[in-house]
Amino acid sequence: MIQILDSEMFELMHQNGDFTHFYFCYRWFLLDFKRELLYDDVFSVWETIWAAKHVASAHFVLFLALALVQSYRDIILAHSMDFTDIIKFFNG
Repeated sequence: MIQILDSEMFELMHQNGDFTHFYFCYRWFLLDFKRELLYDDVFSVWETIWAAKHVASAHFVLFLALALVQSYRDIILAHSMDFTDIIKFFNG
């Protein structure tokens, strides 16, 4: 998906080592849920992910991961972050 929708980001991911597997997004989900969402909203997001499997797509969570990457895209590209840099960025 990212190769098709954002070729510049895809190239950066391959340039700094292939981290297109998006393992770092799991941490983003947890941190964003904790930092950015109200407790009740977390349940709504999880329910949406679970329900999407039956209503829209079993891969809905990938679209969510892509949305997270896109929301921080400019920062990632400006600093030419690799996998470790992205993890440090979100832990901080």
